[in-house]
Amino acid sequence: MTYFKSIRRNLLEVLRDCGCEDAVRQPRGLIGIVPDKVKCDYYDWLNGSAEGINSFHGEYMRQYPWGRISAVALTETEFPKPVS
Repeated sequence: MTYFKSIRRNLLEVLRDCGCEDAVRQPRGLIGIVPDKVKCDYYDWLNGSAEGINSFHGEYMRQYPWGRISAVALTETEFPKPVS
């Protein structure tokens, strides 16, 4: 079994055990998240919600090398300022 297939299987098992299997869609050859089925501060930020905007403080997935690139893009994006 490939590494990706193993991770995919593990993810789907965890989601099924939590009763959240509908949070992932799997059209043939693809896998993706169903945004309406998850609570995500990034999605909230993209939608311009006060909670999402207030939750971003310049850090984004620092444990991954690509997180720094994403953080720069998020910081430079012209979105509303935090709401008090």
